[in-house]
Amino acid sequence: MKKLTLFFPNFNESHFVKDVFIFPFKLAKRLNMTLNIYSNYEESDTNDDGINFINLKNKRLSFFKNLFSIMKLARNTDVLFLFHFRWYSVVYSLVYKLLNPNGYCYIKGDLSLAEAERVTSIVNGKYSFLCLKNNILKFIYLMSDKSIDLISAETKSSFEILSNPNLSNRLPKIVYIPNGISIINKEKIEKEKMIINVARIGTPQKNTEFLLSVLDGLDLGDWSFYFIGSIEDEFNKNINKFFVENPQHKDRVFFIGNLTSYDDLQYYYMRSYIFMLSSIYESYALVLNEAAVTNNYIISSDVGCLSDLINIHKVQGEVVDLDINSFRSSLSAAMNRYPLVIDNELDSLNIDNVIGNLVTHINTKGIK
Repeated sequence: MKKLTLFFPNFNESHFVKDVFIFPFKLAKRLNMTLNIYSNYEESDTNDDGINFINLKNKRLSFFKNLFSIMKLARNTDVLFLFHFRWYSVVYSLVYKLLNPNGYCYIKGDLSLAEAERVTSIVNGKYSFLCLKNNILKFIYLMSDKSIDLISAETKSSFEILSNPNLSNRLPKIVYIPNGISIINKEKIEKEKMIINVARIGTPQKNTEFLLSVLDGLDLGDWSFYFIGSIEDEFNKNINKFFVENPQHKDRVFFIGNLTSYDDLQYYYMRSYIFMLSSIYESYALVLNEAAVTNNYIISSDVGCLSDLINIHKVQGEVVDLDINSFRSSLSAAMNRYPLVIDNELDSLNIDNVIGNLVTHINTKGIK
């Protein structure tokens, strides 16, 4: 039986409900291949689904040890699945194709808009001989056309940058493949006057302090706000300060912490009416998909897939500037819509349909 190999050193238990696992798992099923996962995940056996976990024993994430692992698995891999269109992924693919010229290499780009622009800048840049680092990076990216069969971009904005004619004829084939979602039963729980934010609470990227500023002094009435996700230790002092200054919110604003159970997390998504995100940057933001499929009204900064969800898939929500008054205004308007029913139609993002589209692109070249 042919083998699809996911090479992802940072794989951990949380990835089982994310694209890191779901995409290669479903792709291997569609291609009728065995799935091998090379990572530093402690699991190192074959599970009930016939998935082989191979421990890299490289917790320090040494690039050269990873490269040696690629050399060992290359001849026994029909499809190499990599995440992130970065210089090191290109090097992995070059070594793979050198040892297995008939193999197929697919990279799920996972590119933010800024990262796509950086690739463009490097590839199209003109550097003096003394700019050694940029010259090396440019050489590596230009070599990707010889070793990578397909790259997917998850958002239209990143795809349009990388598929620009001035760039696309210098890179491998690039296609737009959004992150899919599992269509769930949305009728189980009645929507409540609940607002949620799902993120790593207190990290600079997620910009939680901004949401606290939005809530500062705001009259929530009979609404509740739930922050869901692991909380940075240093951020606890911000939370304490918020409640000291807003004692009226002690029974309205809650910090739930990390929910390890996917079912528990879905329970909050399905009960809530509004989802808010204030991230400074995201590559895709899977939480937006989860909020959309559970029929939340989405209020978010202009990150990840939100513009695609609204413009392509007609999801109910809005992109809002990272301005406190703008967020407050949008939140108040959304609260006033309750209990207007939100019913997002997302069959086009059904994970099985998305994987089917990916298989079509892969099969245009074929796997030997």
